[in-house]
Amino acid sequence: MQARLTDLGVEKYAPKADRYEVHDTYLSGLTLRVTERGRKSWYVMYRLAGAGDNGTRGKLIRLKVGEYPLMGLTAAREAAKAVLEPADRGKDARDLRAEKRSAEASRSFEAVLDRFVELHVKPNTKDGRFARDRAKLLADAQEGKAEATPKGPNGKLGRVPAERLITDHALPIWRGRLVETISRAEVHDLLDDVVTRRGPALARELRKHLTKMFNWAADRGHLPASPLAGMRRPELGYAPRERVLSMDELRRI
Repeated sequence: MQARLTDLGVEKYAPKADRYEVHDTYLSGLTLRVTERGRKSWYVMYRLAGAGDNGTRGKLIRLKVGEYPLMGLTAAREAAKAVLEPADRGKDARDLRAEKRSAEASRSFEAVLDRFVELHVKPNTKDGRFARDRAKLLADAQEGKAEATPKGPNGKLGRVPAERLITDHALPIWRGRLVETISRAEVHDLLDDVVTRRGPALARELRKHLTKMFNWAADRGHLPASPLAGMRRPELGYAPRERVLSMDELRRI
């Protein structure tokens, strides 16, 4: 059926023996589907420009954009326009969604952490190079390419301090989050929690590695600025030495 959808009308559409659809006459392409159990969903029906024979529009595509009442009529129309307008230019909203998901996945906290460790920590730090080289030696030993297995623990192989601290204390809280959504207040809360549970020394090291990771991510455009930039945590600062060893102490050592 066709009707000019209104907020009151959408609310009053009741379930029938069979599922039915109401096509909005105000915005062509927007459809409200009502199931036998009364569930209401928003769909957009569209054809891609230039996808058919001889440059005509392609086959009809149906795309779900939301559920009522979580998405009201006004929001549904806006969502439909976001699908219909690109379709008029030959762009499929399904592809745009996939591209958006892919881009967001690359900016998730865990994805940024993995790249930070592999592209910065392991090539550019002493601990990172040691972990990387030892992992390769162990792999060669298992394949019979090395004469002896290098000494040292095998558990959680290759976890350099930066990776270990961030993985153990920050990743469980921020897994799945986009790095640009992590606020300064959340970083303070995390450090406060680590200070309470494990003490300031560990929190100091965690802050150091988080600062480097977020600066690295900001430099690559994953977020506008690091949430730790200019952070004032004097209790987590590194205190200068009060004394050094004397020559007599050094001779005895």
